[in-house]
Amino acid sequence: MMDNNILLDSPKEKDINNFLNYIYDLKKSNSDLVLDKDLVYKELCRYGIKDSDMEPDRALKNYNYLFGRWFDYFYPIKNVSAFCDPKWSYFFQFVNGEFRSSEQFIKLYIPIDGKHLEESVNRLFKYIASLGVEHCSKVSQEIRSDNVIVRLRKDDYYNAMKIINFINSDEYIKNGLNKTNPFVPTVNGIGIMEENGISYNGEIAALIASYINTSYKEKRESVNYEDFNYYVETHSYNRDVQNAMHGKVGTDKESLSSSQKLNLFLDALTATYQKYGLGQAIGALKSAMNGNFSGFTNSTPDKKQYRNLMIQNLDQNDIKVFVRSAIEQAFGKYDSQLSVEVMAPKFCNFMFQDDLIRKLDSACKVTIANYDTRQLSYAIQKYLFNGSDTSFSQFKVVDGEKDTRINYRTEIDKIGQGNIMEAIKRSLMLRGVNVTSLSDKFLIEMYSHELEKGMNYDNEEVSNSHVK
Repeated sequence: MMDNNILLDSPKEKDINNFLNYIYDLKKSNSDLVLDKDLVYKELCRYGIKDSDMEPDRALKNYNYLFGRWFDYFYPIKNVSAFCDPKWSYFFQFVNGEFRSSEQFIKLYIPIDGKHLEESVNRLFKYIASLGVEHCSKVSQEIRSDNVIVRLRKDDYYNAMKIINFINSDEYIKNGLNKTNPFVPTVNGIGIMEENGISYNGEIAALIASYINTSYKEKRESVNYEDFNYYVETHSYNRDVQNAMHGKVGTDKESLSSSQKLNLFLDALTATYQKYGLGQAIGALKSAMNGNFSGFTNSTPDKKQYRNLMIQNLDQNDIKVFVRSAIEQAFGKYDSQLSVEVMAPKFCNFMFQDDLIRKLDSACKVTIANYDTRQLSYAIQKYLFNGSDTSFSQFKVVDGEKDTRINYRTEIDKIGQGNIMEAIKRSLMLRGVNVTSLSDKFLIEMYSHELEKGMNYDNEEVSNSHVK
């Protein structure tokens, strides 16, 4: 959490109102406009940029010709490595020290215009080198509201303030400063955030897009800071974002309520299951109960970085409490001797049982429709034996043509070799079958015939519905 002795500037409510209504007007003036995170992010990057740094079509001017000059200038200077990574050529980097990709930083946003960029960067990073401070920083090839980023070790607010004070004492740099976008907290005009593996501007852009689209659907006359602030409080798990809207920086794991933590956990597990299947969800849960959250997806259609949010807000004890409580509620008791290896699949199979049965039944019905119950029984037993899905039908056949919209082998693989018998048992139990003490082979044959019987019944119902 941020040092309480650092005085932040007041939240820029008027500027936020203006930006939100600008984006809202874009949508209202063009109902076909796809207003998404990427569009809003581009507008945040353009915020406060002078016309002289934009092309006639509003594209941002490119200043990558300065990269070679900075390399030459900083080559002899100690305590800084200045370079452009070919794999990340949009940025020129300044680094002192070794950093991991998962590192947490204090992040300074220093937007500098094109006229002052070269000399300001020379002065700024020469000063930082003189401090000997460890940092991992970058300058973008375009003039943006975040074109110069200085990242310091977490909690190094002492040097963060030194750098901010230096910028404000250097008239040349100060005269070239643009505005940060209004959603970034600032100290004397310099943006400052704690970076916990999540792009703050990316997160705020996604929330703005969602808020504007919701407002448009509800036909609101206008949008405003207070309403958006409430939207953030109720639609984001990221406490950094929530605090930033109040002009605060940083967070801690106690910020979320127990119910918010539970919802975050369930959303993260569901997103991982939907993207990768049951096996990955079980593996992610096992690891999380041992303190490792790397198994959760960090890339979803709604662009929520669940892995990072879990790391930021939860610990392994939170996960264990949720799982144990759910097992107790679902099964009437909790065995304190249950291991993580048992609890994780038990929880996931129960949580996703409806979807698992739907996937299983749908895939197996296609195999019966294209072949017969014997083929289905063979396909299941082969899958149990060696994990091969090739004996299941891959696609549904309609009027002699393959319908390739759903790959049913993929649906089977999302259930997984180690979980398919549990899904078969649950499907039979829903049909009123007592599965106790029955062999897997007998259950598979019974399941195949129960499915076929249900399909024949459905076909008879359709046939009778046409007879009047």
